[in-house]
Amino acid sequence: MFTNNPFAELSAYIAPGVIQTFIVVMFILVVAGTIIDVIHKKSGKYFFENWQKSKSKANKQVGGGEVASMAVKTLASEVLMSSEFCTARRRIAHLIGCMVLLLMLLRPLSWYSNILLPLLRRPTSGRLCGTSGR
Repeated sequence: MFTNNPFAELSAYIAPGVIQTFIVVMFILVVAGTIIDVIHKKSGKYFFENWQKSKSKANKQVGGGEVASMAVKTLASEVLMSSEFCTARRRIAHLIGCMVLLLMLLRPLSWYSNILLPLLRRPTSGRLCGTSGR
């Protein structure tokens, strides 16, 4: 799984420049499609107006430290512990799914590590960074 790079096999049939261009074009189209969808559904306007309403109804101003504290608490309880799921079986299934997704997303790093790591370990790379390279 970690030793097979499908892009290397694809480059035998399609030029790497074409593959890179395709990926860049697809990224731009996804971003453009998302923006068009937000404009079409007017969800951005709805959320902005809702945020303004909730801000005007606020009883007190919340400082940056309190916001950071709430964000950390939410991250710890809702995201890391999956507390939105009621049963332990659902939590475990959700966390396993998240770990598999994370591994799938990090998998391409192993393909490029054989290319990037030797370049970073070369003695000349230290000189480029302003150190002696030793």
